[in-house]
Amino acid sequence: MEKKTKLKIIIGLAVLVVLSVLILLLIHFCSGKAAAVNKRLSGEQTEPTPVVSAAPEKKAEEKPAATKEEEKPAVTKQEEKTDKPTPDKILLFEIDARKNWQKSGVEITPEMKVAINFEKGKWTIGQGKHEYVGIEGYKGLNLPRAYPFITIGALIARVGSNKAFEVGKYHEIDGSDMTGMLSFRINDADSYLYDNLGTITVKIHIVE
Repeated sequence: MEKKTKLKIIIGLAVLVVLSVLILLLIHFCSGKAAAVNKRLSGEQTEPTPVVSAAPEKKAEEKPAATKEEEKPAVTKQEEKTDKPTPDKILLFEIDARKNWQKSGVEITPEMKVAINFEKGKWTIGQGKHEYVGIEGYKGLNLPRAYPFITIGALIARVGSNKAFEVGKYHEIDGSDMTGMLSFRINDADSYLYDNLGTITVKIHIVE
């Protein structure tokens, strides 16, 4: 009886030892596997997989649009002279009835052409004695005047030292015929200019 009891005790201890060893092995195996899983999970959180972005496509280099100046063909100086003539000059000049020859500031040269147009104004050769008239003066009135062959009170002009002429409402001058300073005055005797009054304005159109 005692032998059987001892044998049971020994067998029971052996079984306990075997179970303990198995339990230890199982615990070791499970702990190792758990550590590997934790390490992997930890690695995914701390070391994210780098994202490689695709390189942007290179756009074709755009050439700057040609400016208007580049689009226009080059123009030589000679072409500019032929295609773009010098613009005409137009000026207004006022003539005082009380003054002798009055220079307009227009120096006529051989290559010039000048047109004179009446613009506005009236004058008189005697305040309180004669009515106001325009550029053509007093028709039929025979009184002393600077140029007897021209109507008294009319607007007259001359170029340089050339012969004086009546302007009228329109007159053209060709520089190939006469040159010099263009001047104006009323056709009245120099000694009677003091009692004149009024002004006449003309438009001078210069073509070079």
